[in-house]
Amino acid sequence: MKATPKNIFITSIFFLFTIYSVHSQSGSLDLTFGVGGKVIAPIGSSNDNGLGIVIQPDGKILVAGSSDNGSGFYWFAVTRHNNDGSMDTTFDYDGKVTTGISATSVAKSIALQSDGKIVAGGTTTNGLGSDYAITRYNIDGSLDTSFDFDGKVTADFSTSDVGYSLKIQNDNKIVIAGNTFSFGENYPTIIRYLNNGALDTTFEADGIVSVFVPGFTTQIASLEIQSDGKLIVGGLSDNGTQYDFAVLRFNINGSLDSTFDSDGIVTTSFGSSGNSSGKSITIQSDNKILLAGSVYDGTNYDYAIARYNTDGSLDTTFATTGLLTFGVGLTNDAPQDVKVQNDGKIIVAGSSYIGGFNDFSMARLNSDGSFDNSFDSDGMVTTGFGLEDNAFGIAIQSDGKIILAGNSENGSDTDFALARYNFLPVNIIENYFTNSIGIFPNPSNGKFAIDDSNLKEKIKTIKIYSILGEIILNQIYTNEINLSESPKGIYFIELATEQNIYTTKIIFQ
Repeated sequence: MKATPKNIFITSIFFLFTIYSVHSQSGSLDLTFGVGGKVIAPIGSSNDNGLGIVIQPDGKILVAGSSDNGSGFYWFAVTRHNNDGSMDTTFDYDGKVTTGISATSVAKSIALQSDGKIVAGGTTTNGLGSDYAITRYNIDGSLDTSFDFDGKVTADFSTSDVGYSLKIQNDNKIVIAGNTFSFGENYPTIIRYLNNGALDTTFEADGIVSVFVPGFTTQIASLEIQSDGKLIVGGLSDNGTQYDFAVLRFNINGSLDSTFDSDGIVTTSFGSSGNSSGKSITIQSDNKILLAGSVYDGTNYDYAIARYNTDGSLDTTFATTGLLTFGVGLTNDAPQDVKVQNDGKIIVAGSSYIGGFNDFSMARLNSDGSFDNSFDSDGMVTTGFGLEDNAFGIAIQSDGKIILAGNSENGSDTDFALARYNFLPVNIIENYFTNSIGIFPNPSNGKFAIDDSNLKEKIKTIKIYSILGEIILNQIYTNEINLSESPKGIYFIELATEQNIYTTKIIFQ
């Protein structure tokens, strides 16, 4: 048969995609990013620590943390990277911005407003104690002087105020959560600002909410905003014997939400073996809540995740009890962040002790809490840069690739560090269709038939994924499919029987 341009084009797509699949398993380092999938970004001449990450709509990558200014004091530090990991020189000329607020300032979180302005939040010391601190930058990296006149806001309530997590509401109001230490107790505290940097007096009358949780102390590490505007914070609570996971939910006006476990507060124990500490909270598309952190098993610290229903009860469809613990490294694991992919799979990352040093570590779980074995074969990945490597933030690109941000020690100091990992929604090499199943036509216009007449098993369900892992069809099996309204491109078909799952790819043209 004579090869037409269309046939050559389609053959090339299949060939290139097959090669890509073989060498780019989900969870493998993306060799198009930096050097070997890794980026080291020194800012100052001494220690730099990356703590938060966010991706702009144009694919550029922002990382926030701190940098030693050369005098032993730390300043807010923000870097912006192009999609290939290189420094974006349109951001303050060299891709790096440092901002002094007072003696020592550390940005622990970063977020984007709808107008593209960049907001970093954390803590600054003032000589007498520590305060909440926020800076806002224009798209080019300059301080935004429309934000409290100089681009900086601080809040002081006691000798120890520590901001940990910052988010932007849909109306561009800025919310920062952390802890205020007063009268021997830690109080979870949330502050909400208007777009101009003024306190939002519609939020608990003065823009500030501080809550005493019964017990010895409660510390908040992470903030998330529900689709209905309610605020959720996660961290730990001391019950007098050990630390437990803690989750609090607030109404839009700042009051505790009594529909969440009757008083807006939930604490969760992983058992009597030792302490558990929540580090990062996120919300699934079905509004279920994930809190990830660490738990002490009596010998080492392991990854720990709890999933809650919207009423605050544990979700027993997750790991049968709502609670999951597992080890990644040889001894201690320090999870720091959790995110959910578009397909519902869960990414949790931090650092793990591997071969005498800490490395970046990450696990990908199916929605039910089981390990996703299509992710680096066992659901877990570790990555080393230098001596001590610690990941603190996760970002998921629009193409599904995963970026971890943190820091790496080179023997003399620490630098910002990033790693990017490949993403394939379906393992099409190991889990292909047998000769007993056919698809006609392939390529198609989205309307095709499946011939399973030679398959001895009965197919129960069919799923079809986009190249980004989004499920575009999930239903009881039928052998005639019409997705002709779907965009052109490569898709994946998954057929499930009682015994097996069969997958392959199809092109819509």
